[in-house]
Amino acid sequence: MIGNFGQGANPPSPAAVAGGAGVVQAASAEGGVSAPMSRTRVRLLAAYFHVQAVLLTVLLVVFWPERMLDTAGKEAWSQEIPLFFWSPLTIGHERRLLILVMLAAGWGSYVHAATSFTTYIGNRAARVSWTLWYVLRTPIGVGLALVAYFGIRGGLISAGASVDALSPFGVTGIAGVMGMFSKQAADKLKELFDVFFLSSPGREVQRRDREMEEAAATP
Repeated sequence: MIGNFGQGANPPSPAAVAGGAGVVQAASAEGGVSAPMSRTRVRLLAAYFHVQAVLLTVLLVVFWPERMLDTAGKEAWSQEIPLFFWSPLTIGHERRLLILVMLAAGWGSYVHAATSFTTYIGNRAARVSWTLWYVLRTPIGVGLALVAYFGIRGGLISAGASVDALSPFGVTGIAGVMGMFSKQAADKLKELFDVFFLSSPGREVQRRDREMEEAAATP
């Protein structure tokens, strides 16, 4: 189960990691299980999650659009972004949606990573080797949500459709789910690409065998 987590799955269950001191010590001697997280590392990760939550909340509130009347008297999404003590920033609705996608996906990924972190800390089963997983979970979810958004905007929505017709509620909702379940979404995309771009059976094995033979024949 630990090996599968390295490919993007959830961390190993607390029972699997902490199930017997003798087994853990033996595995540690063989390099199979990393050392438990120190208190300093736990506090740094906890601070990282707190700062991330505050930043995502503030930015989501700042960039969220409001319905206002334009010069023609029609309702439209506002293009001004309040910057507290500075003058408001004007931004197009399309660019604002991109920012909202990234923020919502960041929140989804944050919920996934923070829930996992608190669970394993509570069970005293957190390991040093999963530190990068917690740090990079949010950027990975954001990247996947952006790719999904580009695909939806380019393929499922008419290119001539007005961007003002897109609701930020629906866009951010999908992005948040993509960020929260980025592992499952990536696995499903891999299955689709394996079906549509299936190569000849054994081609990858043959390629590796040929490379090994050429390397062996080289003096």
